[in-house]
Amino acid sequence: MSIAKRCIRFFISRSSEVGAAFRPMLIAGLTVGRGCKVYNGVRLRVFDGGACSLGDHTVVKRFCEITASGGIVDVGPDSFIGQGSILVGKSRISIRKGCLIAEHVTIHD
Repeated sequence: MSIAKRCIRFFISRSSEVGAAFRPMLIAGLTVGRGCKVYNGVRLRVFDGGACSLGDHTVVKRFCEITASGGIVDVGPDSFIGQGSILVGKSRISIRKGCLIAEHVTIHD
């Protein structure tokens, strides 16, 4: 898999429609699977040597924050992350296949 495919960051425009006018940006350590739906206002951040992976067909609703701060955040395929949820990985967070996370949930490790 090319480095460009492994390093995509989505910024969705203010449109309420999923995937409308997204701007892909390269960011090292971020992997986004096929068929992912990332809604507007989502922040995907990777720094300090961290890694973040979104599995195939994962849905990340509006205003979520997923941050890998020197750790690993791994979201399995067919998972759902509800609106306004926050995941911060300083060591390791592993969300398994088909997991549903409700709205406004905060997960830190």
